[in-house]
Amino acid sequence: LLENSGTSDNTKIGFIGISNWSLDPAKMNRGLYVTRQLPDLNELKMTASQISKESMRDKLSDQLGRVAEVYMEIYKDFSENDTKSYIGLRDFYCLVKYLCKRAEEKGSSLTSGDILNGVYRNFGGICPDANIKVMRAFEKRFTVPIEMKPTTI
Repeated sequence: LLENSGTSDNTKIGFIGISNWSLDPAKMNRGLYVTRQLPDLNELKMTASQISKESMRDKLSDQLGRVAEVYMEIYKDFSENDTKSYIGLRDFYCLVKYLCKRAEEKGSSLTSGDILNGVYRNFGGICPDANIKVMRAFEKRFTVPIEMKPTTI
């Protein structure tokens, strides 16, 4: 299903819907547009805390709070200055899930290397210039020894 529809400011929006259900004409003319505002920093921290298991919350609260701060910083930077790369809340959620899983496997809090590996894993697909911005933002908040940095993105 591919349609162009006008919005109030006459901007055309392309929409692609994928479904494994056959569509009849009555269903084909329906659509749902969901938009969400970026949560504030406290909401991001609360979400990160809720994603983590209850037994790990105390151990990870400081680290996940700093991850939320960095995410908010790079999201604002990208939305104001960068038009080629896009990061969304899914990137944040997946990073937090990865970090929580890694901490649970280790049974302890995360090292800076764990966090950086998660960042490379979740933000590695954006353009190289944007990737450098993301890495630098995380490296500012999490001290990462040079030998722990992955050699490739």
